[in-house]
Amino acid sequence: MNAGWNLLKKELAFGIRLFAAPKIYVWIVLILGALSVYLAHRFQTGAVSHIWLAVIYLHALSPSIFMLLSLRKEREHSPLWLQLPLPGWKLLLAKYAAAAAAFVAGLLTSSTLLLLTYTLEYPNRAQYLAGSVEQPFIENEFRLFLGFLQGKQMTLIIEFVSVSIGLSVTLVLMYLIAAAFQHRIGRWSWPAAVAIITAVTTLEYLFEESSAYRFLFGWGDIDVSGTDAVFFAVGHYVWFWINLAICFYVSSWLLDRMVEV
Repeated sequence: MNAGWNLLKKELAFGIRLFAAPKIYVWIVLILGALSVYLAHRFQTGAVSHIWLAVIYLHALSPSIFMLLSLRKEREHSPLWLQLPLPGWKLLLAKYAAAAAAFVAGLLTSSTLLLLTYTLEYPNRAQYLAGSVEQPFIENEFRLFLGFLQGKQMTLIIEFVSVSIGLSVTLVLMYLIAAAFQHRIGRWSWPAAVAIITAVTTLEYLFEESSAYRFLFGWGDIDVSGTDAVFFAVGHYVWFWINLAICFYVSSWLLDRMVEV
């Protein structure tokens, strides 16, 4: 337990240093926040709140970027798992935990700035809420975020987090497959890894279009009317997380037996 906790703390510190020193990172956030508030209040064009909305959606990529950069940096430093002899799943779990912490911190920061800049750029937003004027796209998104704060439409948050985690787990598996092939087929390791993941994804898609899939996982309908949701049933989540568990297991197996990261 102590070894795992020490590894997690090292991963958190390691993740911060991937981008900048902690003090520099804090200053960047403060400067961007102050600049955003000033521009939103001064010009009220709606551009600033749209930028922060885009940043929020781009956060879906942050766990993937964090994990891939962290694994890549391990090639340049003495691997942490050589210092702490833990099984692969614990080592990967520590990295995912650090990625999740960075994901949540960034998402909270950007969401706060979105809500703040939106209220400054749309001072007459009460008219939109009352439906007296045409609602812009940003207004619908603002309503969603207000709903999240009130505990509404939590299925969309669960879906957003699930897709983000799923993408990172898949890319980590692809990275480790390429690393396993590195000494066998050289520069063709990445094309081979992409081909394997593509083939498996295609087979999964064909299965998801079948009647067997609808019978096994088409239960537990979720009310996602009026949204662009991907998952429409609880069974879809079950299938999704089964896939993630398999990907995580294979990644851990590769890390333990085949890969020198």
